[in-house]
Amino acid sequence: MTAELTCDPFAALNEALCHEEEARQFYIKAAERTADRSGAQMFRDLANTASTHIAILEQQVESLSNQDRWILPECALGCEADLTDPFFPRGYEALKEAIRSNADDNDAIIFALERVQKGHAMYREAALSALDPIARRIYEYLTEEAKTQRDLLMLSFERVAPYPA
Repeated sequence: MTAELTCDPFAALNEALCHEEEARQFYIKAAERTADRSGAQMFRDLANTASTHIAILEQQVESLSNQDRWILPECALGCEADLTDPFFPRGYEALKEAIRSNADDNDAIIFALERVQKGHAMYREAALSALDPIARRIYEYLTEEAKTQRDLLMLSFERVAPYPA
């Protein structure tokens, strides 16, 4: 059975792989440079999550290349993402306004939030354009993963630099 997509699945997968590898490398470097132990651990955890995403995406490339079909990983079995849910509830501009101009200690977190937002948008678009139900489920899973990463980063950001009252 041939996977039917509105876009080239290899182009979407390669873009996703590139995004995840860039994110993984950033998280590794951020963990090495972050003085706060819990912050460094958060970045190591995010790097491990990116490695997991890379493995999922590489599995899809291999399966599509060899068998012309998507493989639904176990982690994505029950995932159905709300693709209409805004990534930042108050909007991205509100997030930028909440970030202090002197937030040097949080630059890595801010940059990571921007990367996660980009990934969320990319995975959301891929989910919306995928006609193959397994492809859509995989991209929905990655969309939800981006929301989990956002929440983790926001908790860390708020711990270090709480919003003004």
